[in-house]
Amino acid sequence: MVKSRKSVSDNSIPASSERSWIRAREILESCEPVISPIRRICETTIGDSTKIYPILEGAIIPLRNIVVACGQDSILAAGATGERARLSAREVLESIPSDVIAAALVLHSVSRRVSSRHLEAIWRTFLDEALNRAAMGYAVGRGSPDFGAGRAMLAGFSSRAGLAMIVADGSEEQASRLLERLRNGISIRDACLVIYKVDPVHVGALVVLAAGCGPSACMGIRGCADFQPRPPEDEAELLWWGTHLLIDQLATRELQKISDILWDIVGIKEASAQKDVFDFVQSVSRGEHSWSWLL
Repeated sequence: MVKSRKSVSDNSIPASSERSWIRAREILESCEPVISPIRRICETTIGDSTKIYPILEGAIIPLRNIVVACGQDSILAAGATGERARLSAREVLESIPSDVIAAALVLHSVSRRVSSRHLEAIWRTFLDEALNRAAMGYAVGRGSPDFGAGRAMLAGFSSRAGLAMIVADGSEEQASRLLERLRNGISIRDACLVIYKVDPVHVGALVVLAAGCGPSACMGIRGCADFQPRPPEDEAELLWWGTHLLIDQLATRELQKISDILWDIVGIKEASAQKDVFDFVQSVSRGEHSWSWLL
């Protein structure tokens, strides 16, 4: 006999896409993940989907310590000249691409906002994974100059950062149920839709919007939440969409099983270049580099 809808627990019914989007907005309003000085920098630097603009030194005055720290990071400052420990804020602005600095500031802002919430023992794992995926995005973005490493960092960071925000906004009981479902092989997305009534990708899409990356970024990431994602027709949305999905596959699949379509979208078509990106991703996965200083 088929059970009536009333006999099914509300906790077993996944949220609809519309309900998930509403809940994602509520979480963003509660967390306010990107502080206004960083939003203005990101908006000015990469808010225009067609260009990347420089960062003026005056804009980073209240954020000088984080900018200087970017100049000491072994990945971000790999191409910088001079001793990393001695780079001034001005030298960092001159030697590290502006989109990369803007993205690092967003990662810092979101991480610090989440860090002020409870349930650190649980959300910390997801936030660490978000930072790892941002590092993967850096590798992808270097091979896609029109999109840029900074945007790719945010595309990688977005959904796992959204997951950390969801857990930090919820209850201990919800977090326990989430972990139980994950141990039982349920996907993160399905577990969140049932327990929290929200898709982490929707939260991630609103994070990049809150960061000042523009509607193309938001809609490109949001399109990844479809159960059968289809490439957007808009070129700017397509780059965000393809980069996000490529990073997800890099993090979860073998090199041979990654979609050729996604490599083509981001413009990394040579097999040797693809292997270089994959090898870097593997080094990140092994814990050979950490962006925990952004917390």
